[in-house]
Amino acid sequence: MNGQRLPLARRHLRLATGFAILLAAALLTWAAGEARAIPQAPTPSLFEAVEIHIDPGGRPLAAFQLEFVDEAGTARIAGIEGGEHPAFARPAYYDPAALARSRVILAAFSTDADLPAGRTRVATLHLITRQGVSPRYRIHLEVAADPEGQDLRPAAVVESIRRKA
Repeated sequence: MNGQRLPLARRHLRLATGFAILLAAALLTWAAGEARAIPQAPTPSLFEAVEIHIDPGGRPLAAFQLEFVDEAGTARIAGIEGGEHPAFARPAYYDPAALARSRVILAAFSTDADLPAGRTRVATLHLITRQGVSPRYRIHLEVAADPEGQDLRPAAVVESIRRKA
């Protein structure tokens, strides 16, 4: 009986040894591959500020709504700050989920007596882009109104976007 168990024990030992050798070879092959893998450096990010100006054509600007889009889809909005005139110094209203996308709708209104009637910066968008990629920004003025609610869009102009690196 003891003679039959010994060969069975040897077979188990050989099987376990073979399995251990295969496992060690697989681990060594994987480790060698990991050591040879050269991680690629991520594309450097660039930060950019885009100023948005509205010229209401000499009439007081009390409210606006505009859409800002990166048509290339390469920029991500990191933050939004208010404008230069006290009536629009607080950041415009927007959907916070839009910060992760390349599109945002901004809207603001003021009931102040002192409103801008000339060219004024209404917002500054802070964007993250990738080096070597060119975003294509577009702004569409959807609403511009004076204190009486009269449409200013025929006279209002969204001035050229000024980028600051």
